[in-house]
Amino acid sequence: MVGTGAWDFAAARGADVIQINGAAGRMIFSTFGRGVVVETGETPETFEVPAPPHVHQPLAQTIVDELRNRGTSPSTGRSAARTAAVMDRVLED
Repeated sequence: MVGTGAWDFAAARGADVIQINGAAGRMIFSTFGRGVVVETGETPETFEVPAPPHVHQPLAQTIVDELRNRGTSPSTGRSAARTAAVMDRVLED
């Protein structure tokens, strides 16, 4: 699959649209929306996709709890630095 992407954060009009074109039709959805439109014939089909769970919330809650002296977070400055180093390595050329 070959793809292209374009982002314009200074556009006059905001739009959040991802469109995948294929030999038999296209699929249109947004990054933050819940609907997916599939066009393969004359009548487009719309599907509602439930929101996924917020995967970062439990960790964020442990940090808030520790800051309020209500618990201990497994995340530390040392683990954050290790994660940043791994991400830097992944993103280097």
